[in-house]
Amino acid sequence: METPAAPRDDARVDQTLHGYNDGHRLLASSVQVPRTTQRVMLAMSDRSGPGRPKGFESYLTGYPLPELRSYAVARTWHATEMPRPGCVWTHTLVVPTQTLARLSTLLVFDGLFRRPEGPEFDRDSYTSPVSLESVRVPRDRERVAVEGGGHAHVAEGVLAALYGPRPDLPVFVLANGSDEWEWLVLEVWAQQWGGLRSQFSFCTGSVSPRSVADRLLDLQVVPQGRSKEAARSDGVVLAPGGSVRSDERNDAMGPEWPGGAWLPAAAADLDRGEAASAFRRRLRHYAADAGSDRASFAPVASLVASGFHLGHEALLSAASFLAREYPSARVGSRLKKALLGPPDVDDPASRGGDHAEEELDRLEILLTLPTREAFDPEVLGVKERVRAAVASGETRRDLASRLLGQERNEWGEDAFSALIGEMSATEIGDVFAWDENLLADVLRRNPRLVEERAVWEAPASVQQFVLRTVAATVGPEDEVWSALVSAALDARSDLAAAPIRATLGWRAAGYALDWLSTSRRRRLPPDWTRLVLDEPDLLLEWVREREGVPILPTCALVGELQPADRRVLALDPAPLVVVAQRARSAMGKKGCTPGSERFEIYASALAVLLAIGLRSPEGERLVRVAFAPIHDLAREGRLGWKRWRLLSSLGRSPDYAVWDRPSSAEQLERAAVAAYIRRGWHSSRFAEAMPTTEALRRALHYASRLSKSGRRFAKEIKESTS
Repeated sequence: METPAAPRDDARVDQTLHGYNDGHRLLASSVQVPRTTQRVMLAMSDRSGPGRPKGFESYLTGYPLPELRSYAVARTWHATEMPRPGCVWTHTLVVPTQTLARLSTLLVFDGLFRRPEGPEFDRDSYTSPVSLESVRVPRDRERVAVEGGGHAHVAEGVLAALYGPRPDLPVFVLANGSDEWEWLVLEVWAQQWGGLRSQFSFCTGSVSPRSVADRLLDLQVVPQGRSKEAARSDGVVLAPGGSVRSDERNDAMGPEWPGGAWLPAAAADLDRGEAASAFRRRLRHYAADAGSDRASFAPVASLVASGFHLGHEALLSAASFLAREYPSARVGSRLKKALLGPPDVDDPASRGGDHAEEELDRLEILLTLPTREAFDPEVLGVKERVRAAVASGETRRDLASRLLGQERNEWGEDAFSALIGEMSATEIGDVFAWDENLLADVLRRNPRLVEERAVWEAPASVQQFVLRTVAATVGPEDEVWSALVSAALDARSDLAAAPIRATLGWRAAGYALDWLSTSRRRRLPPDWTRLVLDEPDLLLEWVREREGVPILPTCALVGELQPADRRVLALDPAPLVVVAQRARSAMGKKGCTPGSERFEIYASALAVLLAIGLRSPEGERLVRVAFAPIHDLAREGRLGWKRWRLLSSLGRSPDYAVWDRPSSAEQLERAAVAAYIRRGWHSSRFAEAMPTTEALRRALHYASRLSKSGRRFAKEIKESTS
């Protein structure tokens, strides 16, 4: 079985050959190389140091060629057949960086290297590009390449040195021969994603420390006897076996990355040498547009090893790293999406996890990161995810709680407003605990909260704060007050009545009456009732304009009027007559029995209306409508003390006889006689007011004994009824 080397569109690479010809020089090439790059390639193709250490007769070198947007992969051989000592042959493949990034295995290059067979070699074979398509890597070659299987600790040492706390330092591995760790060097290089792979430099046979563009190669295999020279270069030197100090291993991810989960995962991947391993595939995929320096590897590999499922603190650390390392939203976008995008519920690594909690963690960090410019809101679906959070009651509360008190970025401010804008007053109370220090901001973001009942069921201090805030924000004519009053009345909040009246004046009574028109409630709360009764003209206008309003709440208000109040007596009696007629009719309906709440409300309203009628110069019609039902209650002894006290006060007038002897029904009859005589009302209508013939007879008897005007009044009635 063989492994394909590369896709067809990446199949061709250029090549060069360097060797001895009156000095070390370029002997053949399939590509035109700029002069600066020529000098670099000339130096890198020469022997790697003085002498010919045993086991280092052939080695690999890799380094970037920025001017060509390519990468040089070279095989060097000692040219012992040449007459001059120290000569080498170096065959270099010039691989475009895009091609390099797409290769699944780098062992393919080994099948393309060709050593010249002495000075008289075929130069033409090096002057045309070579094809990767025809090269296949035998499975047994792969096994040879990873013959270090079981050397995970070696791989850990190299990885920790390369990507640990000092990723800027070169790493030297001591060896007995260039091929001892060649498999590891190639696997380290192959494990990298495209951007990092194209900038990484290495040599499997550095007799002396090697540099390119005045920078030491990243990873170099050096002879055992040259360790002191390597140590003097201020790099990390690994002895055979690749041991690394324990403190380097534990801190291999750097101070921002707790733990070191990436290191065992990456080392195991190297040890197995699986070009298509899940770890390697994910690493290449997510880091495809990430950075090209070694410092990126540990954080990126850590994210890949974790499956991007991190706790809150680790997630915040990772997000801060990505924002710092990749400040452009276009760079590292796959990593950013995997880290802070919606959790992938289909990812096997995430099954069984708490996706809702993970999404909250991610959203919280996205909405509070000060460096939001590093992230693309469209790629991360910020708006859609916030909308989904807003639409879900539990998520809405949880996310608002998390954002509360934090420094939010622009996305966070918009999200916070959206969350609060959709939260009910109950949710606001749960999340904000009615904290007055936060309420002003909450009301600014969600002014409709004042229209919710729960606000007016909150503690008194909260209600007062809300009222002060609204009063300072809108004028008394603003329509918000109507909804606010309705919500307060739905909550039966008497606490709000006085401050609302102080702010709105007479309008407060109007809003309360509007609420009563549509509410199923029968009564206003006590303080609201007093507020309305202090505006009798407004109440009368409401009664006149709202004849279709159920009579019960109307009577509940009318029954609280004070008949002795001059403002009440000055009211137009016509609308009150309608109320009296409806109340009298309602009292006679089935189900409205004496003692029931409905009956008592109607009776109280009629008693008040009768008292108003008896006192008002224009109250004759009121008396005629209200007298009979109240007289019946008095005759049956069911008038009640409160209503009787209201009516008996009429007997204090000197025109009336002493009240302590007749029954309450008779006293009412006499009060009606006195009112008709005193107000000059037409005597012919008096008989209509009396409920029975017996009551009329007693009233006329009383009138004939009262005074001369009384006798005339009685005579007129007798004549009109005879």
